[in-house]
Amino acid sequence: MKYEYILNSVGDQIKLPFDEEGIAYCPICGVSLEHCLAYYPCGSPSEEICPSCNIQFGDDDVPTAEYKDLSTEEYFDIIRKQWLGRFPWKQEKVNQLINILGIDPDRLRKMRTKHHTQNHLGEACVMYRDPQGNICCPVCGIVWEDTSDWGFENFLASLEVCPCCSTQFFLDDYPDTPPNPHNPPEKRWTALRTAWLNKVDWSDQAITQLKNNLDLDVSR
Repeated sequence: MKYEYILNSVGDQIKLPFDEEGIAYCPICGVSLEHCLAYYPCGSPSEEICPSCNIQFGDDDVPTAEYKDLSTEEYFDIIRKQWLGRFPWKQEKVNQLINILGIDPDRLRKMRTKHHTQNHLGEACVMYRDPQGNICCPVCGIVWEDTSDWGFENFLASLEVCPCCSTQFFLDDYPDTPPNPHNPPEKRWTALRTAWLNKVDWSDQAITQLKNNLDLDVSR
């Protein structure tokens, strides 16, 4: 495969894959577009619709208001995850992303477990599941068994107490005032996380748990 790079309408760089015969491939899912293009060399979208992920270039391919803080590539990952979930995560489709788009397998692993969602107050946040779909505590990263069918919003409003860091959700991690963009869930979870790390003396086990389950690199 060979690649060309263009800037889209919001100024983000997009990597466009082509085979040796010049056939274009979808930059989101990696399927052949046959005789069509996703974008013209000038960066303008073609308005074509991908036959596999069903994205219309020039309409569905830039972050929506819900994802306005994401780059285009981060937004593409959300679409890819939704597309892969339709199969679900069939190895053939995973290999398509690796071989055609050059996406790192470790990035796909993280894509499968990382979720952009919101809590009961409508605040945007990032949550993680393990490969089996169980929810990871957003404070300490411990896996909550038998939660693969739980929704994130219900989990965060459950009043359940984490058996590892003792955070009581919907109580300890919720603001005393109405939602404030300067005090998002991640900031509140970070404060609780630091208190927990101090309690366990920043143990190697705790640091490894955060890295493996929440993709966090922490140090004292």
